[in-house]
Amino acid sequence: MTRITAITTAFLLSSASLAFPHQQTVDPLTTSSVSNAQRVEALLQGEGRPGDSVTSVSDPNVTFTVMENGLVERRNDRYGTVQYIRPLAPWERGFDYRGGR
Repeated sequence: MTRITAITTAFLLSSASLAFPHQQTVDPLTTSSVSNAQRVEALLQGEGRPGDSVTSVSDPNVTFTVMENGLVERRNDRYGTVQYIRPLAPWERGFDYRGGR
């Protein structure tokens, strides 16, 4: 009876730890568990460092790169276009800012 109780307790404790989500404290630009859209949005919000680069999953021809001056370069190799985007500072976003442009 003690053996069954010990096995049941061990099983319940191991499954209970999986049921609760763990708070992730990771860098959103370098972790693969973060979606690609979140990485691009982090760059566009000014959270990247010079040299950080993210390639779009839906269109691999589009690459977002943080430049030395803080601008984000959006390059589309298929069409040969380059666009420079100034990241929005936190005080410029407003309370209803949901990302995007």
